Amino acid sequence: MEPSNHKEVIEPEVLPPKKGTTPNRAEPVASVRWQRFKQALVSGLILDLVDLYSMVPVPAVLIAGAVVGALIGAYMVRTQDVPASQRIWWISLAAVYCAMPQTHFFPMATLIVCYRALKRR
Repeated sequence: MEPSNHKEVIEPEVLPPKKGTTPNRAEPVASVRWQRFKQALVSGLILDLVDLYSMVPVPAVLIAGAVVGALIGAYMVRTQDVPASQRIWWISLAAVYCAMPQTHFFPMATLIVCYRALKRR
């Protein structure tokens, strides 16, 4: 006698979600935007504080400001989901912003990054 080639098919039973529960979804948009805004605010404030530190036009301070500004710019592009084509520009602008004297009177980095975070969806 030959063995049967018939295979038993088992179909899973899918049940609707119970009443009063919500299906697993991503976080609500408001909390994601608030988290992105907080990260932008912190990184912008840190960048402005580094710029305030580099207000003395001494070459060693300006180079240190540029290096730290580039590191903070790299953190900002990671947390703010900046497109890959724009990342080098953001990092370069953060380094130049911290290296230039006379930019410490206006919190430009905080305003720009927070505006971008609020504008994004």
